[in-house]
Amino acid sequence: MTKLANARVIGRSYDECSEEDKILLDLRDAGKGWTEIRAEWEKLTGDKTGHSTLPNRYARLKSNFVVIREEDNQILLEAKIDVEAAFEKEKWGLIAAAMEKKGADSYRVSTGSPDLYSSDGLLTLL
Repeated sequence: MTKLANARVIGRSYDECSEEDKILLDLRDAGKGWTEIRAEWEKLTGDKTGHSTLPNRYARLKSNFVVIREEDNQILLEAKIDVEAAFEKEKWGLIAAAMEKKGADSYRVSTGSPDLYSSDGLLTLL
């Protein structure tokens, strides 16, 4: 039976982090690869981790360090809405370009619609 790693608290700042989390952050910020970091983690903690465990932990730590001013919350929400709307407009064009890069026919995208058109007629994705 595999030993499950103990649940570890995610610090809200570098200073609040455990020693092993500080080492994880320091190694990755210094450009070390995940294989090397995983080996160091196992040496420090005795816990063998899955392939994505430490990269996910690193991302969670970094995102947990971000503190937003209360007065910026509304601006954050508005910016999120703007970015999501812009992405929604561009999404199908990006998908069509990725399809073409992978060898599919070339499609033009009508703006504001998830329909892809080929020279042969309408191709509907949804």
